[in-house]
This record gives sequence, structure tokens and C-alpha cells, in this order.
Amino acid sequence: MARGMRERWLTISRPAMGLVLAWGLLALPAYAASAVTTEYMQQFAQQGRAVFVMEYLDAAGSATLTRRVEPLTSFDLTSAVRRRYNQTHIRSYGIVPCPKATIRFGGAIVDCPTMSVQLVRQGIENAVVILCRAFAVEDMKPEQQANCYELNRHTRRATSTDEAIVFLGLGDLELDRSGTPRRPDLQRSHEEAKQQRLGLHGID
Repeated sequence: MARGMRERWLTISRPAMGLVLAWGLLALPAYAASAVTTEYMQQFAQQGRAVFVMEYLDAAGSATLTRRVEPLTSFDLTSAVRRRYNQTHIRSYGIVPCPKATIRFGGAIVDCPTMSVQLVRQGIENAVVILCRAFAVEDMKPEQQANCYELNRHTRRATSTDEAIVFLGLGDLELDRSGTPRRPDLQRSHEEAKQQRLGLHGID
């Protein structure tokens, strides 16, 4: 997967002062935001159980307003881009799931919805921390547009769920009315997938 990719849509850094973790909703001062890092996600890891973290940022995407930290007790997937973590329903912002019915994966032609859900599910099952971010306006909506990240229990590295979906060709970039991708931060992964003919880009 492309290295050095950083979310420019919603990002956050470690607070300058000590962070107090709790199981529940934390009302925070407006901490400045920067890129998600492995180190940032590791601070939420708990021995023996997976953790779900939901963060809400201000309208500029530059400060954290609230954070909810809780054990990940259940999850479900409607598609690669529509997922439920506990009782929070998430839609990956700016990604279109499976624009083609079939994709090329592992040298074979496979059903796109089935394979994309299977691979995203594996990522969640192997995560010790799931972190999702949305603008504060999304809070309390039945389905919230957000970016999500996973801290893998084996590699201990943080990865972007959205970037993986696009890089593997399991979804495509959503365009606005002018034809511009809503997620310019994922264009590099999109181009690499096309060049390597991965997923939906592997079938003419």
C-alpha cells in the first residue's frame, strides 16, 4: 500500500497535555489537529479487548471537540463502506462501493460485494483499535460520514480503512458535480490501483 499517505480531510495529533481515557464520552478542550499516527492510536489500546474510538472535529477539521472511547463489542458490514461499530453506523466519506459487479483479485474474477466485505471484515477482526472521525455535525445522525483507521494486532501499525478500500480496488472515488473527487487525499492510492490493475481496475 502507498506509504506516507496522510488524511487531509480529517486529522488529529496527540494533545499537548496529558490525555485521560475513560469508557464513555469525553468533552475535550479544542485540541489542535494533525495527522493520525500509529503512536496516537496505540494510546487507546487495552489488554485483552478491542477498542472503538469515535472523535468529532470542528467545522474546519482542525480541532477535536468530543471523543467517545468504548470496548468494541460488536460490528457489522452492509458493504465495504457502510459499517456498524457497536451502535454507531458509519459510511466512508467520498467512496463509491463496488461500481462493478465483479473484480479481479488474486488472479481470479470474483464477486465484488462479497470480496470487499470479506477483506474489510478481516481488517476489523485483526484490529485492536478502531478509530473513526467525523465532523461534529454528524454526531447523533443515524448514519455518520466519517474516516476510519485500524491498529493491527499483529503488525502494531495504523492503516486507513478508506485508503485500503481504494488501493485494493474494492471501491472508487465519488465525484462531486464538477467531476472532482470528494477525497483528493486518496487520489494517489486510486492511481496506483489503476496502474497495477487491482480490483475493479483489473477488468476492462
